[in-house]
Amino acid sequence: MSLFTRGLTAAMLLAFAPTAQAQHHDHANHHSPADATAAGQPGKADTATRTLDVTLGEHFIDPGTIRVAPGETVRFRVTNKGEFLHSFVIADTKTHGDRQAMMGMMLDHGMITETAVNPDQMKMDHGDGHGMNHDHHDLLLVAPGKSAELVWTFPQGGDIVIACDMPGHYEAGMAASLTITR
Repeated sequence: MSLFTRGLTAAMLLAFAPTAQAQHHDHANHHSPADATAAGQPGKADTATRTLDVTLGEHFIDPGTIRVAPGETVRFRVTNKGEFLHSFVIADTKTHGDRQAMMGMMLDHGMITETAVNPDQMKMDHGDGHGMNHDHHDLLLVAPGKSAELVWTFPQGGDIVIACDMPGHYEAGMAASLTITR
């Protein structure tokens, strides 16, 4: 990665982190949208109709357009070829805003860094009576050079975006359009 690209990425992270922190709501009242959302729900691997390979990098998601059938279950095999930690989130626009705020808080508390997840910090009490050790079924955190899988069943329709919700990444264009077609 060029010095210019590193500088631009660092500047974007610094610029958007305060915004994400300011938007953060009381995490104790936060519920995972995976339970019942317009974006769908976690699927079972044995019902996946196909596997879609997805690449994350600075600042892109490839493929940039994804088409699924109504009710289809897809296994996403996500690889981070970038130098920074990226998230892979399937959600509506509002939920992406909530996730960005959560990621900003996680950065502030040392649960994640620009390049990694800190598992010990994820389990700690961060002064408000809770840690971050809970499941978000619609979210993957993928470290540089690593891969992860997410199996997802899509609804019959809706306004859904796949994006990286690390502070500044979504705003830099790290999103894929998702279309539900018959």
